[in-house]
Parts: sequence; C-alpha cells; structure tokens
Amino acid sequence: MKKEGLYIDEAIINNFKNIEHRIVKLDGRSIIIAGKNGKGKSSLIQALMSPVDANYIPSHAIKNGEESGSIELKISGNIGGEDQAYNIDVLFSQQHQSGRLVLSDKDGNPIKKSIKSMIDSIIGDIGFDIFEFINKGITATGKVSKEGVRDQIETLRKIIPQEVNEAIYKLDVKKKQVYDSRAKNNSLLDVLEAEYKGCPYTEDEKVEFLEAQEKPTKPIEDKISKLTEGVENWNKVNNGVINMKEQLSCITLQDTTTLETMIATVNTALDNDLFKKDPLSNEIVLGILDVIDLAIETINSEKEKSDKSEELKNKIAKGEVWLKKNEKPNISVLTKELEDANEYNRKLKDVSLYAEKHSRILNLKDDIKNQTEEIKQIEVDRKALFSSASMPVKGLSFTEDEIYYNDLPFNEDSQPKSTIIGVGVKIAMCLNPRLKVLVIRDGSLLDNDTLKMVLKMADKYGYQLLIEVVDNEHEVPEIKFTEDVIK
Repeated sequence: MKKEGLYIDEAIINNFKNIEHRIVKLDGRSIIIAGKNGKGKSSLIQALMSPVDANYIPSHAIKNGEESGSIELKISGNIGGEDQAYNIDVLFSQQHQSGRLVLSDKDGNPIKKSIKSMIDSIIGDIGFDIFEFINKGITATGKVSKEGVRDQIETLRKIIPQEVNEAIYKLDVKKKQVYDSRAKNNSLLDVLEAEYKGCPYTEDEKVEFLEAQEKPTKPIEDKISKLTEGVENWNKVNNGVINMKEQLSCITLQDTTTLETMIATVNTALDNDLFKKDPLSNEIVLGILDVIDLAIETINSEKEKSDKSEELKNKIAKGEVWLKKNEKPNISVLTKELEDANEYNRKLKDVSLYAEKHSRILNLKDDIKNQTEEIKQIEVDRKALFSSASMPVKGLSFTEDEIYYNDLPFNEDSQPKSTIIGVGVKIAMCLNPRLKVLVIRDGSLLDNDTLKMVLKMADKYGYQLLIEVVDNEHEVPEIKFTEDVIK
C-alpha cells in the first residue's frame, strides 16, 4: 500500500553482469527474488539498487563479452502532497566502468543540476542493511560485541530528533562526570575506611579524648629548663671537687728539714770564716754553692707544692660544704610528667585525626549516595526523553554502551529474534523516509512467521521490500510479489 514517499516502478536492465536483458515491473510493490545460489539473485538486487546506491555497483558490471551496459530505473510517488517521478539511469562503458548517472524528470527531460546531490536530496541514505546492523551487536562466538553495539548506537542517533540527541548527549556527559566523581569518592572511601579500621582506641577513649583539652607543656619545659641549669651547676661543683681531689692525690710533699739544716750549717760556716783555718779550693766552694742553690730550689718547689696542696684542700672543703648544703636537683619527675603530657597530647591528636576521618567517611558516604541518586535520576530523565519524544521506534532506547527495547537489552538473550528483526526493519524505515525501499539480502534467514510479520510491517508503513531468498527449484531467479505471502 503506497503512502507518501517514492517507490520503484520499473527497471530495464541491459548487459549487467549475467543479465542480458530484463524488464522488471514492480509498480511500487514488494517482491521476493528466489533462486539457486550463483544464478543471479544478487545481480538482480544489484541492478535494482545500483542507480540509487553506488555501494551496490559491482567492480565488473558489464556482461562478459559486451562493450556496454545500462540500467534504467523509474521511480515515482508523492512528496509533501506533490506527485513526483524520475528516471535514474546508470550507463556502463569501457570508459565508465563504475557507471555514469543520468537523471531526468517524469517527462524525460534531463536534470542538469549536480546529479549526485539531486539524487541524495531525492532519495537520501538508503544504504542500511538490516541484518548487517543486527549482527554488529554480536561476536562470531555469539557473545555481545561492545564495539559493535557502540556502532549500532551511532546508527540509532541518526534516527532520533536532533533536540533529543542533544539532550541525551548532555545527560551522558553529566552522567560520566558524576560517575567519575563517584568512582574517585569510592576509592578515597576505601582508603579512609581501611585507615579508620586500624584505630587502636576504644569508644570510651574516643569520647574522653574528644572532650578533653590539650595538656600545656610549656610550664613543665620551663621548670625542666631551670632545673637543668641547677643540675649543670651542681655537676660543675661536684666535678670540680673530684678534679681537685685527683690533683691533690698527685702532689707528693718531701721533708726539707735536712736540707734547711744543711743550708743553715753551710751559711754559718761561711759567715764565721770556718774554712779559713783549712782553706778549700775554689772548685769545692763552687760545688758547695751549687748544692746550696739546688737545695734552696728544692725547698722552694716543695713550698709551692705545699701551698698548692693547701689551696686545693681549702677549695675541696668549700666545695664539699656546698655540695652538702645543695642537693643535686632531680628532673626525672618533671621529665616523666612532660613525657606523659606529650603522650596524652599525641593520643588526643590521633583521636582527633581519627574523628576527622570518621567525619570524612560519613560525608563521603552521603556524597556517594547523592551521586548514586543523581545517576539514577539522569537515567530516569534519559528514559523520559525517549518516552516523551516523538521517537521513530517506540520502546527503543540506548545508553552510552547498551541498547534497550521495551526496557530489555536489545539482543537475543533477552529478545526473540523476530522482535530484533522487526526493530531492525523499523530502523531501516526511519533511515529511508523518502525512497521507501528496503533490501533484505538474507531473506532465507526469515522463517515464515517472521517473513509475514516483516511484509505486514512494510504494508502498514508503506514500504517496498526487495527480498532475496535461496530457492533451489529455480535455475533463473524468479520474482514473486508478496501479496499472496501476507495472505
């Protein structure tokens, strides 16, 4: 049933691949091309589609043994309430192996504008292959292909309204930002919870330290400083006494009485001229005088040592008196008090840090919860966009990396194959709003029920199907119109 749009009415094929001459009258109707493999089914599909889609033109289009070939395609229909008809010819020659397009109006007058741009504006993009699209979503082993699904999503973006596309893009960007932020928060939460789990303090200690004030250590340090000066002074005196005792122990005094008597005797003898009665030689006198000098020197040395000894004894006595009066200061108590205060303050600081971590953990959990809710809301808003917008395929939606149909994943694990094919047909229809022609090159993959479903869809929405199926009964491809199949 024709609706608004353009349809193929007729194709005249000459010397194209294995087709010498054939006229195919379609009058906008859907057809099934049946035949054995390798007998020309694909050639016939290529001939019908080459004028409107260059992807169908084979590398060797001209029939073997011929110099040229051609395809004349007649299309007509109604666009915007206006009847339109065009002839699109592809002429193949040795010079134009890929074909030369000729476009004319319904009266046969050549259209001299840019032929390619005119055909694009008249026909649009009809290169969508339903089964190729479906198969992108699965790997060779039958698993979901993430890369293929992303390619499918890019195709779907072409069929949804631009304003919806832009709104979805903004939501996707926002979702990724929130998702990435939540991932960072989760990582930080794991670290903080692991650190907090190692907290060595009991709940009672946490309460005690969180309510306590830091103990001041400056007064204790000042007291220790003053006591340290006293200890240094006491040690100085004590060490001085010990030192002087060691010095005193090293002083050995000799008795100089004999030397003093000898000196006195010699001096008396010299004074009384006792040696005149028995004169001495000068050498002896000089010797006696040297002995006297040495004795005097010894006496003086011993006197100095005696004086030094007395001085040391006096100082030692004074030092010992001072040490008795001044007990050595004991800073161990204050040192212990300072150590206890520092340990207390350290614990207080530790508990404060653990409390801060706990607070951050709670805040992070709140943030993560809010971000999770925000992501859910984005997904709700995204779904609402698909629901409220005038979507070409109702029930079809997608995220950044997954496609859904009626809220279930768009794959054979969650959807019947017939449903997936039906959705593929609808997508193909959305991509071809002007030339309403769809090609199903793997029609043999459709069971009877699915084939009928597809044909009914085409009839309902006013599309013309060209379906290729394998049929071993026909040596030459046979064209069947589909009205009987639907019935």
